[in-house]
Amino acid sequence: MIDIIKDTDKDIDKIYKQLILSKSDEEKLMMGFSMMEITKKIILSSIEEKNPEKLKKEIFKRIYGKDFSTAEKNRFYKKLIL
Repeated sequence: MIDIIKDTDKDIDKIYKQLILSKSDEEKLMMGFSMMEITKKIILSSIEEKNPEKLKKEIFKRIYGKDFSTAEKNRFYKKLIL
């Protein structure tokens, strides 16, 4: 089980949850797309500064790196670099 740090005031947390629950499914989906786009821009920016030729591998590693075994990741990396 993952321990989660709760440093947000309970009243603020309640207001935030009510705000999110008041959104339509479409609005929630659009928020998710927006967050993913921002995440992508941050990842791409930091990778391009360090190692532009290994961009695909680095993106995969940052997004899915903890989801696969070392052997599985190595198989993916070989295909990504081709």
